Amino acid sequence: MRQITRTIMIVISAVTLCMSTYAETSDAKRADIKRLMEVTGSGELATQMLNQMIPAFKQIYPMIPDEFWNEFVAELNMDELIELCIPSYDKCFTHDEIKELLKFYETPIGKKMIQVQPQIMQECMMAGQMWGKQIGAKAALKIENYKKD
Repeated sequence: MRQITRTIMIVISAVTLCMSTYAETSDAKRADIKRLMEVTGSGELATQMLNQMIPAFKQIYPMIPDEFWNEFVAELNMDELIELCIPSYDKCFTHDEIKELLKFYETPIGKKMIQVQPQIMQECMMAGQMWGKQIGAKAALKIENYKKD
């Protein structure tokens, strides 16, 4: 009986120790993910995207005053978005990989990447739009030729 009790206590202790270690690792990884998102300007990028969306909303709802939109933006909590993004980082990267990314973004080239990435993304989006138009025109021409045959 004593042996069974002792074995159960050892198992419970081991499980508890593993769970607390996992929770600590998870908390540490979570903190590093938040730091990575902060370092890379993910929150700022989301704010920029939102600021680009508001004019479109204003066109759709011209009767809504600017005051409404200013209050709407002020009420938004970017921390909520960060919390929603953490599981994606957690799923795609190990904690060691997150640490390596943090190291990279602290280097001069990593800092440059952060600085120029919005410009690159904007230019690539414009290139993608032009490419999409070209493909659309090419598809339309090909469809017309196909109909003739």
